[in-house]
Amino acid sequence: MEPTIRLRDAAAADLDALQRFVAALSPHTRRQRFFVPLAALPAPLARALQASDPAHRFVLAESPQAAPGEILGWGLLVADPSGAQGELALVVGDRWQGRGLGRRLLARLLGHARAAGLREAVIETLRSNQAMRALARRCGFQLQHHPEDAALLLGRRALAAAG
Repeated sequence: MEPTIRLRDAAAADLDALQRFVAALSPHTRRQRFFVPLAALPAPLARALQASDPAHRFVLAESPQAAPGEILGWGLLVADPSGAQGELALVVGDRWQGRGLGRRLLARLLGHARAAGLREAVIETLRSNQAMRALARRCGFQLQHHPEDAALLLGRRALAAAG
């Protein structure tokens, strides 16, 4: 039986659980998400979550069938200062990959971006990240060469106004 999965916005109180989630990811998965196999949430993101920075929206995936406080996946929307564009990123825990959770996280992030009035969503992914490339295309992103890093692809998607 597939577990029930719930998506919710994260709060400062979730920082410890999010740090445990990142630390538990395999080095491969950490590299796919952060482009380096770091073992903790980057300090600027931790500070943004602690401060409830309105430019950052954190989304967590959980399940009542999982261990208490266990995060299954995590997504992030960062709105640029102009309010025109938002960068989206996500990662799904190793045991939960391939179950459609990435698509659900991305859809939730896109909804937040539209609700915030952003006109465009962007993603960055490693060229070698086949799963993220396929997900991005299925969700309407146009992938192109990254102008600053040959190892990355840049995805862009226009957003319709919320309403």
